[in-house]
Parts: sequence; C-alpha cells; structure tokens
Amino acid sequence: MSDPLPLPGALSSWMNASGFLGFTPPASSILTDRAGAFVTPAISKTPRSPARDRGLLEFPGGFLLHTGYPNEGFTKIIKQYAKKWSTLKVPVWPHLIARNGYECSQMVRALETLENIGAIEVSLPADAETSFVEEILQAALGELPLYISVPFLAAWQNWLDLFRLYTVSGIVLSAPRGDLILDDTIVSGRLYGPSLFPQLLEKIAAYQGCGIPLVAGSGIFSIEQGTMALQAGASAVQLDACLWQLSAPTSPSKS
Repeated sequence: MSDPLPLPGALSSWMNASGFLGFTPPASSILTDRAGAFVTPAISKTPRSPARDRGLLEFPGGFLLHTGYPNEGFTKIIKQYAKKWSTLKVPVWPHLIARNGYECSQMVRALETLENIGAIEVSLPADAETSFVEEILQAALGELPLYISVPFLAAWQNWLDLFRLYTVSGIVLSAPRGDLILDDTIVSGRLYGPSLFPQLLEKIAAYQGCGIPLVAGSGIFSIEQGTMALQAGASAVQLDACLWQLSAPTSPSKS
C-alpha cells in the first residue's frame, strides 16, 4: 500500500514532530530522504523561560518530558530564522502556542508574509474550553493551511464540529500528557515512546472517517510503525524522539 497523497503544505506524508529537530533541520536524520515538511519547536508571542522543574523521567516503554516550551518569542525567532527557512528544500510549518486569539492572529498574519511557510500548526491544550478553541480557530484561519495539534488521548473529538466549520486541514495527534513521581513530587509533562503506539493506532482507526485528515504525531518509533499508521488511516506521520537515534530502526524491538 502506497503512502497517501501529501497534505496541503507538505511534499510527502513524513515529517518531524514539533520540538525534535530544533529550529532548522540537521544535515542528516532518519527523515532526510523522505521529509515532506519541517515542523518548528513551539513558538509563543512573547518569550518563555524553561520550567523551573524541567526534566526527563523514564518509565517502561518511554519517558515523560517537561520543559515549559521555552523559546525566545515570535519576533526574535522570525528575525533569526525566517531567511534560513526560506532556503529549505521542504516547506516549514511553524508550531504556535497562543494565550488568546489576538496573539494567534498576530503571529499567523506575520507568517503569511514569509517565504516557504507551507502551513500553520497550532497547539491546543487538552483542557481547553470550547470558547477558547473557537477563538483560536477564528484567529488562525487565513491564507495558509491550518493544522491543529492536540494530545491524542484528550477528548479532542468533542471539537470536531468546530474543526469542520473552520475548515481545518488536519488534526495532529500529538503526545499525550501524564504524571510521574520524583522525590515525592508529582511531575507533569508529555509522554513519548513506543508504548504509546497501540493506543495511537486505535485512535486513528476509530476516527479515520471523521472527515478531517489525521496526522500520527506521537508514539511512532520506527519507519515500520509509521508505515503501519499510514495503513491504519493516518494521512501523515510525524516522528518525535526516534529522531534522536543515529539510524532508523526497522521494528519497535530495535528502537
């Protein structure tokens, strides 16, 4: 079975997940020969400092990562990277996090003026109110394809009608959130690793007929698993922590 046709704003069905290749792609990675787009780390309108209790905690089958989405803020990032993005061989998908519609609109309108921006990817928190979701969708809708990133184990299906109303180009099923305990303190963060793959596959199979393309954006730890996600109904695949490996494993047991 061949890969599905590329989504709007992409050259192929394979790309990186936000935050796992920096603000410009490396010269070589697992995705070098198949990347169809480059997704940036999270960008906020104003600078964000790293979380004070940031860290990486392992558990069987994966790890929890807590960072606080540190970045230098939209204006400084665009000044530093816009020219570099314009020369990449693949389109760029800036990944935005916004506190309100005004911030989102300002960033999206500015990105619409830049070269080689293929699409906008906007992150929604798992516990977002419906009114906030609609505010962000209204602000983000514009000239570029819009992809909404949601933790795939959250109740994002409750927002499907809004996603259809605002003609969202795709839903990125991103890393779910979870808690672990370190030194008697609960640490919250996003979960990564191959143990998530069966749940991701179940979610794709359950909602592939929702009328909006689904991007498998978490739990893919090998090219083989990415291919399985496409066969299950995903329209595209985003690789996350497996990009930290020097070579692509062919099965989960080799990841």
